[in-house]
Amino acid sequence: MAERDERFPVDFDFERYLAEREGKVRARGPIEVGSPDPADEGYVRDRLLSQAPGVLREPHGAFAHPYIVPGAVYESLWDWDAYFAGAGLAEVYPGHVRGCIESFLQRIRDDGRPAKLVLPSGEVQYGEGALPLQAQWAVLACRALGDYGWLRPYWPALVACRRWYEGRLRGRRGLFHVAGHAGYGLDNNPAVYGRSPRSCAPIDVNCFHYREYLAMAGIARELGEGEAADGYDREARRLCEAVNRYMWDPIDGMYYSIDVPSADARVSRQGVTWEVPIKVRNASCLWPLWAGLATQQRAAAVRDHVMSADEFLSAAGVRSHAACEPTYNNEPMGSPSNWQGPVWGLTTFLTAYGLARYGFTADALEVAGRLVSVFASDLRANSCIHECYHGDTGQPVIKPNFLSWNLLAVRVLADIRDGSDPFALD
Repeated sequence: MAERDERFPVDFDFERYLAEREGKVRARGPIEVGSPDPADEGYVRDRLLSQAPGVLREPHGAFAHPYIVPGAVYESLWDWDAYFAGAGLAEVYPGHVRGCIESFLQRIRDDGRPAKLVLPSGEVQYGEGALPLQAQWAVLACRALGDYGWLRPYWPALVACRRWYEGRLRGRRGLFHVAGHAGYGLDNNPAVYGRSPRSCAPIDVNCFHYREYLAMAGIARELGEGEAADGYDREARRLCEAVNRYMWDPIDGMYYSIDVPSADARVSRQGVTWEVPIKVRNASCLWPLWAGLATQQRAAAVRDHVMSADEFLSAAGVRSHAACEPTYNNEPMGSPSNWQGPVWGLTTFLTAYGLARYGFTADALEVAGRLVSVFASDLRANSCIHECYHGDTGQPVIKPNFLSWNLLAVRVLADIRDGSDPFALD
C-alpha cells in the first residue's frame, strides 16, 4: 500500500486517487454510439444536474468560500477545471463560481503570481503553469450574480496578476509562451509536451490571454477605471494582430502554436529573426474561434478542419488531436492525460461555441450533439460519464464519474440555439 499523503482528508480514497492518476482505473462497460435521440439533451441535463452537487464543496478548513472540484476522486481546487465547470453551472450555483475565483484572487501573491492549485489542507501551488483565466472567471461570476461590487477590492490583485504574466511569460512579438508543460492543461499536446522550457507559444494560451485583456477592460469599465479599460483594449488588439500575423498558416488554413527562438540559441552571423509554426493539429488550434480572434474567412477554413472525419470530427464529438497526425492515439493514460486523440468535453464544447460565434450554427449543434448523445448512452449504461472517449469508437477511455467541464453539456445545445454564450465578454 502506498504511503498516505496527509494533505488529503482522512476519508479521502487515496488509493483510488493514485490509481486514477496513473491511468489504472479503466472505463466502465461499453456504450451504444451513433444513435442520437431527441430526448438525449433533456435526459443528460437532468442527470448531470442531479449529479452536480457531488462536485460542490462548502466552506471548510482553509477554504473560506464554496468551491467546485472536477469530480471523480479529486478534492482540490484546480484553476481551469473549476472555471469551465463553473461556466456550466453559473446559472444554478453562482455562489460557488464566485467562491472559486475569490479563493484564487485572495491567493495572488504580492508580486502578482497566481495560484494553480489549492489543496484541501490549504497548501497553495504557484507553478508557472497557472493558466490566465482570472479576469474572465471574475466576469463569469459577476454576470451570474448581477453584481460587480464585490470584485472592487480585488482589482489591484488582478492588475498585478496581468503584469506578472506580461513580465514573466510575454515574449517577442508580444506573444505569450509557457514555462514548460507542467500545469499547461492539454497535458501531452506535442506542441508543448517534452519541449524545452519557454520554447513554445501555444495558440490556446494566447487565446486565454486575449480573453483576459478583454475581461480586464470590461471589469475596469464596470469599476469606473476608464483609462485602464482603454489600455487593456489596446493590448487586446495588439495580441489579436500578433496571433493572426504569426500563428496563422495560410497554406494549411490553420492556427498553430509557434516555436519561440531561445535567447541562447546557437547561431553564427545571422540571428534568428523569424518564428516557425509547430505543425501539430491539436484541438487547441481550433480555439481562436472560441476566443473571437479569427476573421470570418479564417474561421471558415478552420471550420472545414473541424468537420473533416479525417481530422477532428468523431462520432463522439471533436477529437483532441487530428486523426491524420502521426501522433494520434487513444491510449488510456494518466499523468499525463491523453490529449492526442480522445474526445474530451472541453475540446468539443469550446469548439462548438466557437463555430456558433461565427454563424456555423448547424455544425456547432452537430458536434456538441454527438457528445451529448454519447453522454446519454454512458449514463444509461453506466450511470456516469467519463473523462474522455475514444476518438474512433466513441467508447469511454478512462476515469468514470469525472464531471468538470463536461457539465457544459447541461446548457451547450440550448445556448447555441438561443445565440447565448456563457463565455461572452463583449
